[in-house]
Amino acid sequence: MVLGVAGLAGFVLATRAAYTRQAPGGRARRMPLVPAALYRDRVFVVTAAQGALFNLAFYGLLFAMSLMLQQGRGLGALSSGLLFLPLTGLIAIANLCAARLARRFGRPAVVGTAQAVLAGTFLLVAWAGTAEELWPLVLALVPAGFSSGLLVPSMTSQAIAAVGPELHGAASAAFNTARQVGGAVGVAAFGPLLGTAQGLRDGFVVCVLACAAAVAVGLLLTPLTRERARATVAAATT
Repeated sequence: MVLGVAGLAGFVLATRAAYTRQAPGGRARRMPLVPAALYRDRVFVVTAAQGALFNLAFYGLLFAMSLMLQQGRGLGALSSGLLFLPLTGLIAIANLCAARLARRFGRPAVVGTAQAVLAGTFLLVAWAGTAEELWPLVLALVPAGFSSGLLVPSMTSQAIAAVGPELHGAASAAFNTARQVGGAVGVAAFGPLLGTAQGLRDGFVVCVLACAAAVAVGLLLTPLTRERARATVAAATT
């Protein structure tokens, strides 16, 4: 954590001092790797935070569930992997529907609804993790996969659309970096959480409740992106 904070501070200082020459003998101008204007946009910052919270929950779930199935329930690696198919398979299907739903209802509506469904589904997954049979867990993973598949492309396009065309590349890179940081933190945090209870099943419930809490925080941030969406729609209609 200390090295991470120090590295971030060093990156900010280096970026603020970054200059590039346009041509040999030309005048130097500022060319930061991550333009400061990117983080002055509220919609982008909020969407990046939502992406980080989603990845924290999603990859934390993958990590916790794989250990719970193999070490907690004694399943093999192949059987455990097949049980992830309702989650990962529905992600691929929902990816194909995300753009059409975003055009019809707006990105903030799709992001907010998907987060609400995912947070509620995590509560079902927590309950299903305590059942002796595996079929409740399989059924609970279906809406989790579909809502996750809607979230990623919708949040990505929302983050890019929040800034001008000259910042699209930086916005895409910064947004995905925020997501990967969230995923790394999720895996790191859920390891100790699995050990807070007497068994892996109880620890799994604690982790999934933490997933629901992370997504719920992202849901609470959604209204901060709706004002821009309404303004964009109004400008398009006029």
